[in-house]
Amino acid sequence: SSKGESLTAERVHAVLRTPATCVLVARLDGKIVGMALLLTLTTFARTTGYVEEVVVDGAVRGQHVSTALMTALLHIAVNKGMDYVDLTSRPTRQAANGLYLSLGFRPRETNSYRHDLQQMAALGEGQR
Repeated sequence: SSKGESLTAERVHAVLRTPATCVLVARLDGKIVGMALLLTLTTFARTTGYVEEVVVDGAVRGQHVSTALMTALLHIAVNKGMDYVDLTSRPTRQAANGLYLSLGFRPRETNSYRHDLQQMAALGEGQR
Protein backbone atom coordinates (compact mmCIF):
# COMPACT_ATOMS: atom_id res chain seq x y z
CA SER A 1 0.00 0.00 0.00
CA SER A 2 1.21 3.48 -0.75
CA LYS A 3 -0.21 4.48 2.63
CA GLY A 4 1.46 1.70 4.60
CA GLU A 5 4.52 2.05 6.74
CA SER A 6 7.86 0.63 5.68
CA LEU A 7 8.07 -3.07 6.39
CA THR A 8 10.86 -4.03 8.76
CA ALA A 9 12.36 -7.43 9.52
CA GLU A 10 11.10 -7.07 13.08
CA ARG A 11 7.52 -6.57 11.84
CA VAL A 12 7.76 -9.60 9.54
CA HIS A 13 9.01 -11.73 12.44
CA ALA A 14 6.20 -10.46 14.70
CA VAL A 15 3.58 -11.38 12.11
CA LEU A 16 5.06 -14.81 11.48
CA ARG A 17 5.23 -15.56 15.22
CA THR A 18 1.53 -14.76 15.71
CA PRO A 19 -0.32 -18.10 15.99
CA ALA A 20 -3.56 -16.69 14.53
CA THR A 21 -1.79 -15.58 11.36
CA CYS A 22 -1.15 -17.70 8.27
CA VAL A 23 0.99 -16.16 5.53
CA LEU A 24 1.15 -17.74 2.09
CA VAL A 25 3.85 -16.82 -0.39
CA ALA A 26 3.61 -17.38 -4.15
CA ARG A 27 6.73 -18.12 -6.16
CA LEU A 28 7.34 -18.27 -9.89
CA ASP A 29 10.72 -19.52 -11.10
CA GLY A 30 11.99 -19.33 -7.51
CA LYS A 31 11.13 -15.64 -7.14
CA ILE A 32 8.54 -14.42 -4.63
CA VAL A 33 5.77 -12.78 -6.66
CA GLY A 34 2.90 -12.55 -4.20
CA MET A 35 1.59 -13.11 -0.71
CA ALA A 36 -1.65 -13.27 1.21
CA LEU A 37 -2.47 -13.35 4.90
CA LEU A 38 -5.29 -15.18 6.69
CA LEU A 39 -6.20 -14.31 10.26
CA THR A 40 -8.01 -16.84 12.44
CA LEU A 41 -10.66 -15.19 14.62
CA THR A 42 -11.96 -17.32 17.47
CA THR A 43 -15.04 -16.16 19.35
CA PHE A 44 -17.52 -17.88 21.66
CA ALA A 45 -19.84 -18.40 18.69
CA ARG A 46 -17.48 -19.68 16.00
CA THR A 47 -14.13 -19.66 14.28
CA THR A 48 -13.88 -17.44 11.22
CA GLY A 49 -11.20 -16.03 8.99
CA TYR A 50 -10.24 -12.64 7.70
CA VAL A 51 -8.13 -12.16 4.57
CA GLU A 52 -5.69 -9.27 4.55
CA GLU A 53 -2.82 -8.01 2.44
CA VAL A 54 -3.28 -9.92 -0.80
CA VAL A 55 -0.40 -8.59 -2.90
CA VAL A 56 0.88 -9.67 -6.32
CA ASP A 57 3.85 -8.27 -8.22
CA GLY A 58 2.58 -6.17 -11.13
CA ALA A 59 4.97 -7.97 -13.49
CA VAL A 60 3.01 -11.25 -13.10
CA ARG A 61 -0.53 -9.89 -13.03
CA GLY A 62 -2.81 -11.91 -15.28
CA GLN A 63 -1.00 -15.17 -14.46
CA HIS A 64 -3.60 -16.16 -11.82
CA VAL A 65 -1.24 -15.80 -8.87
CA SER A 66 -3.93 -14.12 -6.77
CA THR A 67 -6.41 -16.87 -7.68
CA ALA A 68 -3.94 -19.51 -6.51
CA LEU A 69 -3.24 -17.62 -3.26
CA MET A 70 -6.92 -17.08 -2.48
CA THR A 71 -7.87 -20.67 -3.33
CA ALA A 72 -5.11 -21.96 -1.04
CA LEU A 73 -6.26 -19.64 1.76
CA LEU A 74 -9.83 -20.93 1.42
CA HIS A 75 -8.61 -24.54 1.65
CA ILE A 76 -6.64 -23.66 4.77
CA ALA A 77 -9.77 -22.03 6.23
CA VAL A 78 -11.79 -25.20 5.59
CA ASN A 79 -9.07 -27.36 7.17
CA LYS A 80 -9.06 -25.09 10.24
CA GLY A 81 -12.82 -25.56 10.60
CA MET A 82 -13.73 -21.95 9.91
CA ASP A 83 -17.40 -21.17 9.35
CA TYR A 84 -16.68 -18.39 6.87
CA VAL A 85 -14.01 -16.00 5.64
CA ASP A 86 -14.44 -12.23 5.33
CA LEU A 87 -12.43 -9.62 3.50
CA THR A 88 -12.81 -6.03 2.42
CA SER A 89 -11.81 -4.45 -0.86
CA ARG A 90 -12.17 -0.92 -2.15
CA PRO A 91 -14.75 -0.60 -4.95
CA THR A 92 -12.08 0.88 -7.24
CA ARG A 93 -10.16 -2.42 -7.20
CA GLN A 94 -12.28 -3.88 -9.97
CA ALA A 95 -10.04 -6.83 -10.85
CA ALA A 96 -9.72 -7.87 -7.19
CA ASN A 97 -13.45 -7.55 -6.63
CA GLY A 98 -14.12 -9.65 -9.73
CA LEU A 99 -11.76 -12.32 -8.42
CA TYR A 100 -13.45 -12.42 -5.01
CA LEU A 101 -16.90 -12.73 -6.61
CA SER A 102 -15.66 -15.51 -8.91
CA LEU A 103 -14.40 -17.42 -5.85
CA GLY A 104 -17.80 -17.30 -4.16
CA PHE A 105 -17.43 -14.24 -1.92
CA ARG A 106 -20.60 -12.18 -1.72
CA PRO A 107 -21.00 -8.54 -0.74
CA ARG A 108 -22.50 -8.00 2.70
CA GLU A 109 -24.74 -5.20 3.79
CA THR A 110 -22.89 -3.91 6.78
CA ASN A 111 -21.18 -0.84 8.07
CA SER A 112 -17.45 -1.07 8.44
CA TYR A 113 -16.00 1.04 11.23
CA ARG A 114 -12.49 1.78 12.38
CA HIS A 115 -11.28 3.51 15.51
CA ASP A 116 -7.80 5.01 15.23
CA LEU A 117 -6.26 4.09 18.57
CA GLN A 118 -3.24 6.29 17.93
CA GLN A 119 -5.53 9.27 18.43
CA MET A 120 -6.71 7.82 21.72
CA ALA A 121 -3.15 7.10 22.83
CA ALA A 122 -2.16 10.69 22.05
CA LEU A 123 -5.10 11.96 24.11
CA GLY A 124 -4.16 9.65 26.97
CA GLU A 125 -0.58 10.89 27.03
CA GLY A 126 -1.84 14.40 27.68
CA GLN A 127 -3.91 13.19 30.62
CA ARG A 128 -1.06 11.47 32.46
